[in-house]
Amino acid sequence: MSGWSEREFGMMGISLAEHARRYERTSCFVEILQKLWSAEAQPFDYECDWYSVSGGESSPIPDVPPMIANAGVSEDAKNMTARLCDWAFISTPSVDAVGSIIDDIALKAEGFGRSVKTAIFPFLIWGESRAEAEDRLASIISEKDEVATANWLHDLTAGSGSFDAFTSDMLAASGGGVHMVGSAADVADQLIEAHRAGVSAVMLTFPEYLDDLHRFAKEIQPTLLKANCIAAN
Repeated sequence: MSGWSEREFGMMGISLAEHARRYERTSCFVEILQKLWSAEAQPFDYECDWYSVSGGESSPIPDVPPMIANAGVSEDAKNMTARLCDWAFISTPSVDAVGSIIDDIALKAEGFGRSVKTAIFPFLIWGESRAEAEDRLASIISEKDEVATANWLHDLTAGSGSFDAFTSDMLAASGGGVHMVGSAADVADQLIEAHRAGVSAVMLTFPEYLDDLHRFAKEIQPTLLKANCIAAN
């Protein structure tokens, strides 16, 4: 909803607003949604720089309000997530950075009397050894389109605020998902570390999705089950 690509906005003749202003607009949108999902809040009036609602109401009203997730780790993103969202969908350049971001969002949410769950989308590459996995990652990166990834990285760092520490190699390999590389035991350890840091859910990504998913079930999932990091079902 906030947007980040100058080129995508430019295609429609729209100027990309300053980062904080984009999140102000998104916050207003979410607040209106939450009122439309709450019987106690209706009818309601709402005025801001972007939206005007007079006597707003919605029918039917959901028995359970849908959960709202926000993807982003900029300061503006974390502030809005802490105040209004149920989930933070984050991307970090390393596993080590996950815990500090989760702690920051949790502290901000606590200030609003709330709690927020966190999800990540790690890119898993493993082999018989760390060297084998690193060779596989290097092979993927060697095939990257230099111009495309440079343009993508430029767009992200110019407008997003969430990928400033990423390199074009990271984006080319995983699209922004944190890399977890090594043996099966190494990758399991990294997933366990993320879980202990406060991650509530993961969206697993792989170089060869179907084959690697089956390998994951055989070679990594049992370790996670034994560590009580995932449910048996």
